[in-house]
Amino acid sequence: MHYYPALPVGRLILSGADRVKFLHNFCTADIKRMQVGDLREAFVLNLKGKLHGHVHVFCREESLELISWPNQTEILRTHLDRFLIREKVAFHSADLVGTGFLFGSTTDSAPLEAVPLGSWRQFGNGEAACLIAAGEFCGPGWLVLPSDPRAAAGAVSLPFDVSRFQVASESQLEHWRVSHACPRFGVDSSDETLPQELQRDEKAISFDKGCYLGQETVARIDSLGHVNRLLVKVSLSAIPAATLPAEIRSQEAVVGTLTSIAPADPQTLGLATVKRSAAKSGQRLSCGEVELVVL
Repeated sequence: MHYYPALPVGRLILSGADRVKFLHNFCTADIKRMQVGDLREAFVLNLKGKLHGHVHVFCREESLELISWPNQTEILRTHLDRFLIREKVAFHSADLVGTGFLFGSTTDSAPLEAVPLGSWRQFGNGEAACLIAAGEFCGPGWLVLPSDPRAAAGAVSLPFDVSRFQVASESQLEHWRVSHACPRFGVDSSDETLPQELQRDEKAISFDKGCYLGQETVARIDSLGHVNRLLVKVSLSAIPAATLPAEIRSQEAVVGTLTSIAPADPQTLGLATVKRSAAKSGQRLSCGEVELVVL
């Protein structure tokens, strides 16, 4: 088990009597079916059905919390606030350094075993209390945050012995993320990305929740059966000289863009968005002089 001690995240808290109904209308997850202790991955879309954000939603007793990549909280807050009319919803946001992220092989740590995938639990009380959430933030693992969003991350009392875990480097964490094809918003996806291009339909999209902003585009794509581009994981024969994002070609034709690289021994991995015709497993592509193979 690896422990990364300082994962930066954004945190947007929605409180107020109408928070559930409001957020349900502006993301792809079924918020109305969430219970306290649940965690859901979701996309926040714009009017055209393209991504405005990629979040994980905590359902708490008195609030809903959206965890995102850093620098996205104010963008999401501004976006949602535009649609707030008479609803009783209040926003509080902050970018912070998460207390930690744990990932890797299974462990016999009781606190972690008590938090199954798709849920969160609180440990401790007062300012030192923490939340442990099991989800695919950087690939499957456990995110640790202060229970009180106003508390400093370093003030959290951890319910496990950190010394039992191997401290992970940033490159190890990135390799874990890429190896599980977990897109980073602003890197592997943008406001031009359609949600189904990320191949996370089962994890992040409810197709029976009813209407929400951007739902018409999502439903149309679902009825047609496919999008024209897909995010795929690739192996690389070497590190490309080009700066990311970099063009990917099939022979002479440009078929996509390489957006993430995670060097490692024995296999360097990457994430790329490519045309559907090039997204087949075993497909050989190139980025400059470097060969890529779709996995």
